[in-house]
Amino acid sequence: MFQRLQSVFIFMFVVSSFFGYTYLPEKQFFILNFSSFKVDFYSFFMIFGVIFGFATLFMFKNRTRQLFFLKILFACQLLLLIFSIYNLIHFKLLLYNNYSLLSIIFGIVFLLLSLKYLKKDIDLINSIDRIR
Repeated sequence: MFQRLQSVFIFMFVVSSFFGYTYLPEKQFFILNFSSFKVDFYSFFMIFGVIFGFATLFMFKNRTRQLFFLKILFACQLLLLIFSIYNLIHFKLLLYNNYSLLSIIFGIVFLLLSLKYLKKDIDLINSIDRIR
């Protein structure tokens, strides 16, 4: 599993997402309100990244599903980055401290690298199948 380079980058993404979650100012996943459950948006996406990252890490036998999950993770990380930059610009409010914002950026970089190497792996396997 870890002999493939994209698996190493996915694992590094999971680690960076976990550290980003631990450095959030609010560490509650669900905040109980009397009328309904209130979901903290940033914590939800960090936890989603960790869980889907682990699921993607162990899908090394099904490369197309792994590619699909990596694209979903990349879209979620971009959404998280866009909302944090929006809050920083319009509300002059940084919901994260510097470590969690850096972990989001590092997570995006790791996901891009894993997407690149997974696509190379898929292309290599398809070219081998054409030779047969």
